Amino acid sequence: MANTNEDTGLVARIADWNWTGILIILATIIFVGGAAGIYRYSTSKGGPKLRVLIGEYRTVLLCFGILTLMLLLIGFAAWRATPASESFGKAILQGITGSLAEDLAFFSLLGFILVIVQRREADLNRNLDDKIELLFSAKKLRSGEVAYLKEELRRISSDCRQSVTHIDVVNHDAGREFVQLDVSRQYYVGNYLSSEDAQHLLQVDLTPDTYPGDGPSMYIYPTITNSVVEAHGEWTRVADDELLDEGAELNSGDRYRPPERKLQIRPGQVREFRSRFRAWQRLYKEPLGAVDPTVRQAQQREPDVFEVTLLKHWDEIIVNVRNSLTSEVRVTISGDESRAFSILAGDEQRKAYRVENLSANSRIYISFIPG
Repeated sequence: MANTNEDTGLVARIADWNWTGILIILATIIFVGGAAGIYRYSTSKGGPKLRVLIGEYRTVLLCFGILTLMLLLIGFAAWRATPASESFGKAILQGITGSLAEDLAFFSLLGFILVIVQRREADLNRNLDDKIELLFSAKKLRSGEVAYLKEELRRISSDCRQSVTHIDVVNHDAGREFVQLDVSRQYYVGNYLSSEDAQHLLQVDLTPDTYPGDGPSMYIYPTITNSVVEAHGEWTRVADDELLDEGAELNSGDRYRPPERKLQIRPGQVREFRSRFRAWQRLYKEPLGAVDPTVRQAQQREPDVFEVTLLKHWDEIIVNVRNSLTSEVRVTISGDESRAFSILAGDEQRKAYRVENLSANSRIYISFIPG
């Protein structure tokens, strides 16, 4: 019986507690503690410090302060106007509970959905200066730094979409062990940026093999550009041709490297570039006279290669090969992927080599062995 009385007294004392005040204090502690915890977590992940928040959102904090002061004054007036027979605290608690439930049910859920939907659009609609400020946020950028970074981003924002190279084996000097190649290239460059011009750096760097025969080792034809649009997987030209380089004739060992040209590509624009050269390509790396004929007949010599260096990332690389000789030609193409095949006289291999998503600074090596 004694234990029952003590339990009844404990329950009575607990029931006499001011649960309204206790719950309000607990809710306040959770609110303040939660805010402090979120702030500490944010700063630990690189978020802004309190001093930065106060500096950047001074106007917003001032608005909150004014609204809080208005709330206190209006609340005091409402308390003073409440009749003695009514409980002002009860009405306040009921109003806060209803308002909080409404905010959670509608504003929080709806607001979160809107944030998810609008965040992507907001990021896409930022101008390049704003994106630079967000991307390079380790320090407060000066105007000169922003201009430099903006120029660098434009330089790397040319989108190399497709390159189509046509290689035609047009002649064979069996005595000197050379083949003559006619190489034409069409490549298409767009713009990664939606609101700014991108910059494409036109670089021509060619060095022919040393050909002991008569005439130039390489003929370089003019380089031409144009604007194109894509429709049904095909490129259609929509502007007049523009001459970028007049070409040249090179003797053995001469290097052709004209000054680089910076070309602008507008938002939404795709530019086509067309280039072509005809040159003699050595079949083997060792000179003819330095190799024993029996070794040469056994075909143990290492073939020489036509090398293509791709400085930037390419979405797609296509190589077509044609054999205009009167005999079969064995072709080996290697790079990220490798392929060896033979082409009959007068035949052509469309898409003899095709690679997608080719990384920057990749190389493609092509060798030809007639016979």
